[in-house]
Amino acid sequence: MTKENRLAYSEIVEIFSKMNPEIVEKVPLKLREFFTYNKLPDYVEHINLEQTLGEQNLTDETVTILAMLNLKYWNTDEQSKEKLKKIYEENEKLYQEKYSSKNLFKDKNSKQNINVQNLQISSKKESIIERIFNKIKKFFKK
Repeated sequence: MTKENRLAYSEIVEIFSKMNPEIVEKVPLKLREFFTYNKLPDYVEHINLEQTLGEQNLTDETVTILAMLNLKYWNTDEQSKEKLKKIYEENEKLYQEKYSSKNLFKDKNSKQNINVQNLQISSKKESIIERIFNKIKKFFKK
């Protein structure tokens, strides 16, 4: 288990400790115990109740876990669940498009083309006389 996972679990446990117990109890006990058991032992609490969760410095994984918990356990309205599923699916599509291998290599290729063009522009063909002169200079430098 990575340190990032354990940090996210620590943040989740801290958030649970600041939430209404009735809401927290909607999450299965086994899952809550999993978060508690796998959190960082030396975690320092940092969540401020004066700020919204969006203003907190939470890890991406923590936000993802909270979104999943909201969808699966806390949100009871079916219409709202469907809206959330659509939003999550759209976000996933955007993420996949942004980080797809086609786009990653596309950007690299365009940068390489620019570099190759710059090299071609800056390279200058030497005349035969210049080449002979440069070889003579190299010979005498040795």
